[in-house]
Amino acid sequence: MSRDKDGSIRKAPLLAVIQQFRLLNFSALLLDGGRFFRCVLIATIGYWAAASLILARRLDRPTDSDIALLKWGIWPMLAIIECLGLAYVIFDRVL
Repeated sequence: MSRDKDGSIRKAPLLAVIQQFRLLNFSALLLDGGRFFRCVLIATIGYWAAASLILARRLDRPTDSDIALLKWGIWPMLAIIECLGLAYVIFDRVL
């Protein structure tokens, strides 16, 4: 029996697309030479790789954490990519 009575697994990717579209547009407008846009783009690619695995494996019976990751997963992914990018910049200048 599917837990998806209200269509939340179907609505979650739509919310993610709207968030990512807005985030990509905002980051494209920043005047930082495209650095933040590249981070957002990498996070978006990573998000959709993880989301496609979730949708392929658990489309019939998603857990609550799966739905939360599909809705809001771009934000932790972006934070991880930003920290890795900052560490790269710091250690690149040190070494």
